[in-house]
Amino acid sequence: MENNKSYDLIVIGSGPAGEKAAVKAAYFGKKVAMIEKSPNAGGAGVQTGTLPSKALKETALYFSRVYEKQIFEQSDKRLTKTKHKQFTYRRDIARIDMQEEVENNFLRHKVDVYRGFGSFIDKHQILIKGDEETIISGKNIL
Repeated sequence: MENNKSYDLIVIGSGPAGEKAAVKAAYFGKKVAMIEKSPNAGGAGVQTGTLPSKALKETALYFSRVYEKQIFEQSDKRLTKTKHKQFTYRRDIARIDMQEEVENNFLRHKVDVYRGFGSFIDKHQILIKGDEETIISGKNIL
């Protein structure tokens, strides 16, 4: 078990709030650790929530031609010819791009990222259960 690196701030979860807190603290010279249980950064908003659902919605609107002005009666069968793969392609591209942006933000600001499930040992120590168990300590924990 790797034991007890010390940080000014430990953030649990790399969603929008966690990412912003970690990066802002690191920007101001604090030593920061990020704990993320998922193999991918960005939290639910990037992986399964807001971003993917909006990408799917915009893809549906594109294929339905809802925003196009149809002055002449044109029978474009764009929506009926679409495949599931076309919908998921845009969703996956948007998700992967944002995930990479979050991960690059951590690298750029030198935030240490731990993959695993974080749980409190006491008010300043976190046990991270991932590929291996690690204990880290922090002055502040978010």
